Amino acid sequence: MFDLDNVRGEVIWLTGASGGLGPGIAKKFADAGFRIALHANRNRARAKSLAAKLAGDGHEVIVTGGDLSLAGVAEQVHHQVSELLAPPYALVHLAGPFARKPVIEHTREEFDTMLHGNLTSLFETCRAVVPGMRERKRGRIISIAMAGAHLTQPMRLTGPHLAAKSGVVALSRTLAIEEAEHGITVNVVSPGNIKQKDLDRETAKQQHAGSTFPMGYPGSYEDLADTMLFLLSPAASYLTGSVIEVTGGWMGDDWHPHDR
Repeated sequence: MFDLDNVRGEVIWLTGASGGLGPGIAKKFADAGFRIALHANRNRARAKSLAAKLAGDGHEVIVTGGDLSLAGVAEQVHHQVSELLAPPYALVHLAGPFARKPVIEHTREEFDTMLHGNLTSLFETCRAVVPGMRERKRGRIISIAMAGAHLTQPMRLTGPHLAAKSGVVALSRTLAIEEAEHGITVNVVSPGNIKQKDLDRETAKQQHAGSTFPMGYPGSYEDLADTMLFLLSPAASYLTGSVIEVTGGWMGDDWHPHDR
């Protein structure tokens, strides 16, 4: 088992904390001994409710808000996190909208929202955290993509989202080689088809998923969080520029017409 003793008490800036996977992942991080800055844009009330629950369990947590795709917002939030907790040891970037419909049915506004919410927000947050990480000669950046994004594998009804997530992979892997000399690792975690995002691992195993899932059941937030905890640990200090698919063997089978 990997050891987190050397990083317990460090600060994680978790974006997308109010989204489907955010609350479960946040709890896993807090239970592992990290201090958490929960960032939310549209649903800050949910993030505040989550923060109250975590604080009630004795965890140190704050809530920040704002549209991270806008110029300057990420820098302001980073300063706030650094002042209220400490400079982040890690950025875990879950933020990003999703829509499921054919490419040409998206409006230009919807396309821009998909691109900026997923990709531009990562660019802005990385610009905010990297200078401090360079000074400290250590840091972790983990972004979330989607299964097949590193291959630009087509998947019906996900075009703009996939395009943005493929950009997340390209940006992250390039940043990884540029920042390796500064002790900063940058990796991508790509989930498979997690339909019920609030289920823990044992509950997910009880779900009837059909033949689409090779293991017979869907993934859970715990499967993603445990992978991220490994990437946050000293055991993963030589792992950078990687895309880790946490899919249980699922490879986008549900784009086939018979599964629609």
